[in-house]
Amino acid sequence: MTCPTRSSPKPERTVTAGEIEIALDRIAEIMVARGSAGVILIPFYERLEHELELARSTERKMVEIRERARLVREKRNERRKRKTPPE
Repeated sequence: MTCPTRSSPKPERTVTAGEIEIALDRIAEIMVARGSAGVILIPFYERLEHELELARSTERKMVEIRERARLVREKRNERRKRKTPPE
């Protein structure tokens, strides 16, 4: 007998690198405030660091993609201008 798997709901929006930075700052404060007991939160801190790397990578990639799309539009517009006969 197999158990049905429950899929987690997809997030409605992407968390930004800035929001992850704020979370890292907050968890660092909590860890320090807890003293030696704060080490238990290291896995959470490391997860946030990893998510921050992913978010930054995604943001950089989207900048590259937008630039490529802009260049494509410019080239397309230039070709259209050359094909349009003067009035």
